[in-house]
Order: sequence, then structure tokens, then C-alpha cells
Amino acid sequence: MKISFNSKLHLKIVITVLLMTLYFTFTNHLFSETNVQPGGVSGIWAIDRSPFIIHDSIFVPVDSILVIEPGVTVIFSVPIEFEIYGKLLSEGTETDSILFTVVDPSISTSISFYDIDLTNQDRSCIKYTKLNKIGIYLDKSSNVLIEKSFISGRFGGPGIYFHDSDAIVRDVIVNNCEATNYGGGILCNDDSDPWLIDLDVVSNNPDGIHCRFGSSPIIENVKIADNNGIGLNCNYDSSPMLYEVTIAGNQGGGIRCYEDCNIVIEQSSINNNSTLGGLYSVESVPSLRNVIINDNTSDDSGGGIYLVGNESVSFDNVQLIGNTADWDGGAICAESNNFTIHLKNTLIANNFAHNSGGGINLIGGPKLRASNITVCNNSTEGLGGGIMCQLESEVVIFNSIIWYNSGGEVIEFWTGEEAVVIFHSNISGGWYGPGINNIESIPLFADTLYHLSSNSPCIDSGSPDTLGLDLPPFDLDGNLRIWDGDGDGEEIIDMGVYEFGSPVYSSVEEPPVHQSISSVCYPNPFSTSTILCFYGKFSPWDLPDIKIYNIKGQLIRNLTASLSDFGLQALWDSKNAEGSVVSPGIYLYAIDDGNEKIVRKVIFMH
Repeated sequence: MKISFNSKLHLKIVITVLLMTLYFTFTNHLFSETNVQPGGVSGIWAIDRSPFIIHDSIFVPVDSILVIEPGVTVIFSVPIEFEIYGKLLSEGTETDSILFTVVDPSISTSISFYDIDLTNQDRSCIKYTKLNKIGIYLDKSSNVLIEKSFISGRFGGPGIYFHDSDAIVRDVIVNNCEATNYGGGILCNDDSDPWLIDLDVVSNNPDGIHCRFGSSPIIENVKIADNNGIGLNCNYDSSPMLYEVTIAGNQGGGIRCYEDCNIVIEQSSINNNSTLGGLYSVESVPSLRNVIINDNTSDDSGGGIYLVGNESVSFDNVQLIGNTADWDGGAICAESNNFTIHLKNTLIANNFAHNSGGGINLIGGPKLRASNITVCNNSTEGLGGGIMCQLESEVVIFNSIIWYNSGGEVIEFWTGEEAVVIFHSNISGGWYGPGINNIESIPLFADTLYHLSSNSPCIDSGSPDTLGLDLPPFDLDGNLRIWDGDGDGEEIIDMGVYEFGSPVYSSVEEPPVHQSISSVCYPNPFSTSTILCFYGKFSPWDLPDIKIYNIKGQLIRNLTASLSDFGLQALWDSKNAEGSVVSPGIYLYAIDDGNEKIVRKVIFMH
């Protein structure tokens, strides 16, 4: 086809315009790039100068501020720390985040905060920020808030590393990070007590969270899952507090406590972990309340829980279901001769151990004190499908059901003459050892969860006098623990973990489901004082009081709260309104801002 002169001219114009457009687009991009000069940096890194490329060491000096605008990209071309001695504000928005990344995927480094506590710098903030192969290191730097951010792909060190720092991390994802030695996702070291709230710590190597040398973080509403090592690894006098935490699918085990770790776990689940099983505790004191431990596997003993200790431990309202041990104790294995295990309202079902003790295995002298436990459908290839008690161990059981276990319900092996004593319990095959008022009747469960049916012989068949058993006021479902289940006018506790027909236990008015206010207190349990803190939107001109109730719902103290950068908070010195120290026990702290009411538990141990 023949092209006319005008057509050729038009084509040349179009090509020229396209080339000029590409040229100006390229040159504009080239000239908007900012190569950061080495040394001190401050001021504003603006979006129109992005990306900012770091080729050499930079730092924010003491008493200086660096503000990074939303949408900015910061690129590291070399593996060097970005050191913060002053104040960093990396605050993106929900729709326009800030990105820290590397030019080469073989590079990994960190944003490092140093001595902010010692130099009294204003609070730094990392918010709506994505860190690709970039970690965060805090050294003596507590006045830092990290929230609504994403930390991924860091290697050569954990995603977040706390050293003697108590910062707040909230609504953050930490994944695919790899540490050479400790941590992986998060490492708390040398007296670090950060607040970790609303996090996903997943797919890190080796561990999800590691606490060492006196580090005791508050961990609330956190998912610790699918890490190559241990989900939560604690050692050397580290005592974290967990509330509403899920620990699942970790290859090295769910939780490991080693040497003087007094961990507290409440309203949490530990499931589908392997190697060390659900909870592995040596010379430590774990405390569990309202915890589900299921489908964990141990390569040795204690599929659900393994204990070696020298102090008493307490588990209230705990479910151990479907755990497996390659050796002893499908649900629980306890060794040592110097401690007592207290079980209350504890369900132990469908666990398996290859050697002995499908449900519980006690060896070498530990003592078991159990009230209202249900031990059913556990199995072993050896002896003691329900409970195996051997080598000087001792067991005392009240108000319990032990049925349908293979390999024997309760087996004594090389123990004293009265090593096992059982009261007011229903034992398959009967119990002919020490104890009184035991029965041998089919429990007549209503379902596979082991609730009692209306004609169960276990209703109102427990101990008429529960004084001294120190039972919670509620059963495993949260219903009243003592109730007239058979309608004869006399309230007697049932056998097993559930109370038939009883209403929901409520000490104070039940709060609604909360979306905008969250809460935590630390320490909990406490012996002298504790800080009560609520997160949410509060008017500084109309702050609600924090109210303290006893377990009966009686108001014992009004605390005047103050508003800080970290939320609404108050210090409770363990005293009532008259100035007297309260009795040890469970207390409730609550606020009502007119829109929402939230109630939480705190434990005072004098």
C-alpha cells in the first residue's frame, strides 16, 4: 500500500510525541530519586523526592526528628543499620503506606533505636509501614510505638529484637524472618517487657517469640503459628503473660519454659504443635486458666504438657484433648519428686501414649491433687490408660469421672500403700483403694464433649462439703459450679467438669462484645501492685474511672485513671477503699465509658 506524504508526517509526529513522553517520564523519575548522604539525617523525607536510597551509614541524631511522609519508599543498597538516637516518625496511612526495602534480596538489615530512654527522646512511631528484609532493633528504647505494620523476610536476626526495652507493638504481622541464634519472629532479651498486642507471628525460623534473661512481655490476642522452631520459647527467669493467644502448628513445640519461668496463660489455645508437644516446662511454674490444649504431638513424653519442677503448678478449666506422646503421658507427663500439680475443672480426653499413661503419667514422686476432672477415652499400648502413678508418686482425686480408658483406669506401679486416694468419684471397674463414696456407674454422657445427661448418676453426687478444694465458682462451660441438678432442694456439686442444669456464672453485669476497647494489666498475677491499662478512644475531658470488684461482684475500689500515649491506665496497689490490703484471690477490673463496658480478671497473690 502506498503511504501519502501527509500520512508519513502524521506518523513521525506521533512517534516523536511518544518518545518525548517516555523521555520526560524517565528523566522525571530519575531526578525525583534521592541518594541519601551519609551521616546525620533529619527533617522531612517528602513523597516528591521518593525513593530515598541509602548507600552508607546514616543516623537520626539526639534531639533531632526525621519525618517520613506516606507513600515514600526507602531503599537500602548495602546491609547497614539505620540508627535512631532521636525521633523517627514513619507514619503512613491505611491507603498509602511507607515501604522500607532492599535493592538486592541477599541484603538484610534493621532500623535500630539506641538509648532513647536514657536521652529522654520523644516517642518514635512506625505505623502503616512495610519492612521487606528490614528488622527493628530496640536497645534501651521503650518510648517507641510500632503498629499496623508488616515485617517480613528479615534474616541474620529476628524481625523485632528488644534489648532492655519495653515498647508497644500492636496490630503487626511478623513473618518469614530468620535469626541465626535466638528468636526468629521476635526476641525479648535482658529484662525486656514489651506489650505485644494483636499480632500475627507466623512462619519464622527458628522460633516465633523467644524470651530470655528476665524478659516478661504481655502477649494479648496474638497468633503464633507455623514457625519452624518453638512457638514461644522462654528461659532464664522470663515470665510472659498470655491472654487470648493461639499457638498452633509450630514444628519445635508450642511453648517451652526452662529455668524459673513463671508463665501465665489465660483464654488461649495450644494446638497441632510437634516435637516437644503443647507445653514443655522444666524447673518453671506455668499457670493455666481457660486453656485448650489439643492435637499436639511429643517425640518423647507429655503430648499435651510435660513437667519437671520444684514448685506447685495450677491448671484451672483446662481441656487436654487428642494429644499424643511417643513415650509416656499422652495428655500430661510429670517427673520429679518435689512439686504438686493442682487440676480443677480439667477435661482429659482422647489422648494416647505409646508406653504408659494415656491420660496422665506421674513418675518419680510428683503429687497430683485433682478436683472435678473428667478423664475419658484415653489409651496406651502399655498400662494406665487413664492415669499411671509410679515410683513414689501420689494422687488425691475428688468429684471426678474416670471412664472408657484402655489399659486400665488408674494404675499404681511401685508406689506406697496409699499412693492413690479417691473421693466422691465415678471410676470404671470401681475403686477399692483408699477413699470414700465412690461409684461404678455408666456416666451417661449427653454428648461427645462429656456433658451430663439428665439421668446421669454423676449429678449431685460429688462432695457435699467443697471447703478446702479451692474450686473456681464456675465449671468448664462458665456455669455455676455448685447447683441443685436433681431438683431435691439441696445444692451439691456434680462429678466431672460440668455442672448439670446450672445457669451461666456472672459476678457482675455481663459486658457486650467489644470492638474498640482492649485491655491488659501487668503483672498478673501480682503481689504488691499492678498497672491496669485500656486501649481505645477516650475523651480527655471525661475519663471513666477504673472500678475494682471482688469475685462476688461487690465494688471494693474506684481508681482515678490517667490518659497516656499508651491508653487509659491506673495503678492498683492491692488496697480497698478503706486503705486495707485485700485478701488473695481473683478480682475484676472494669470500665464503662457510656458506650461499652469491659471487664477483666486480675489475680492478687499476697
